[in-house]
Amino acid sequence: MPEITAGLEAAMAAWTDVPSASIILENGGLAPPSCFYICDDQNKLVFEDPCDEIDPPFLCTGILAIGGICADSSGSTSVNGVLFERITEGDITFADGWDGCPGRDDICMAEELATHELGHTIGLGHSSENSGETDPDLLDATMYFLIHDDGRCADVRANDVAGVSFIYPQLTGDKLLQGKKLLVRDKADDETKRKIIVLSNDASAITTPAASPVDAGATLIVQSMVDPNDTDTFLLDAGAFDGTVGWKALGNPPGLKGFKYLNKNPTNGPCSLVLLKPGRLLKAVCKGDRITYALDEEKQTSVAVKLSVGGTHYCMLFEDNPPGSLRLDWGTGVKPSSVGVFKTIDAAAPWSCPIP
Repeated sequence: MPEITAGLEAAMAAWTDVPSASIILENGGLAPPSCFYICDDQNKLVFEDPCDEIDPPFLCTGILAIGGICADSSGSTSVNGVLFERITEGDITFADGWDGCPGRDDICMAEELATHELGHTIGLGHSSENSGETDPDLLDATMYFLIHDDGRCADVRANDVAGVSFIYPQLTGDKLLQGKKLLVRDKADDETKRKIIVLSNDASAITTPAASPVDAGATLIVQSMVDPNDTDTFLLDAGAFDGTVGWKALGNPPGLKGFKYLNKNPTNGPCSLVLLKPGRLLKAVCKGDRITYALDEEKQTSVAVKLSVGGTHYCMLFEDNPPGSLRLDWGTGVKPSSVGVFKTIDAAAPWSCPIP
């Protein structure tokens, strides 16, 4: 369907322009056609069903197109508290055999069709597959299983917006950092030796927080992505350093070079140091028996960290996904950390903040 080409840019813009979502869809150019049911790590929109994977229409009735994804079941990310598999590929194949049918050359209908199928490639299912649907919100959605052909063209409706915003939330306050190093040590036999050290030197992503932690304080969260019930939250209270505990605003004027949290008394909490230097680094050191985080799974493969200062959230995800992508145990080889210990370096920035 040649008219799909004209409507594709509008369809991609319909999803990209949702203000409450962070996804961006762009045209990657031309590529050789391929079959829909083969995962080849390429996102493709294919015309005329070259592999005959769609049944031909009967009396101008049938399937117009199919859209879907390939996903990595070994890699999952928590978004809004729900675990999602990572999409590795999205494909659309448009059916052939529709020549001479009503609407064949209708660009507006083609735009609606492209918008619907693109929804599948970003992980959305049908709002409903009930031909007698009575819920107006589900019925009106562009992701409804039947084409509307009501003049909407490339448009997304309330249910579509809710779906894409849930999966791809706006990241205005989220800073997605490459992780340089993470050590989590859970000493069940000696809780005084528990330790958490996290470091990022992702200069471009470590920006100035929206509020000064001297005034707003901060919160550090460490959470296992193997078992999200294993989590620990450290409150770094607001207040200037008083010789024992508190924040220092670095530089002149104060805060120009970042902020430093110091705690010399373990009764104030386990975190003895938090350093936030915009454009340079983020570091946190917590020790002692006031750490309640438990590494009780057989092996550790994924741990998330989030430092929140006011409305700014610095997020990291340390995981070996896909296997072999992460250097574990300080470069001594790719292998899961031992029971009670998680040590790893050089983690890629997550696609979204893994901790809500």
